[in-house]
Amino acid sequence: MVLGLGLGVLGFLGLLLAGRTTPYPALVPPLAAIPGFGTALTMPAAVAAVVESAPAHRAGLASGAFNAARQVGSAVGVALLGALITPASAFLHGIRIGPLISAACFTAGALLALRGVERQPYAFTSVS
Repeated sequence: MVLGLGLGVLGFLGLLLAGRTTPYPALVPPLAAIPGFGTALTMPAAVAAVVESAPAHRAGLASGAFNAARQVGSAVGVALLGALITPASAFLHGIRIGPLISAACFTAGALLALRGVERQPYAFTSVS
């Protein structure tokens, strides 16, 4: 989980290197690929941590609550970050502050994961 969040931080900070003359292909790796890979590494571990922390008879409820919170958080995050770049006069400022806010949120998530998620060794089980 921490590795994925760290990749997200690197991707968002990579966007800060973009300038007015940065070609679009140079933006694709930091904008899409790096945070995308980070999220792909983070979400399965986060879902597993939430579901495993709930009592067995509440696993479905925990999974549903997690996914609902994830959807709402994503929608609110996109709306807030989009509001930063909406006014034409504030576009360049917003395009700089948006990735910083995103990187800060990912950093906070990584720190919380380091402190709050219990690490358990993976146990291989044989299938008969």
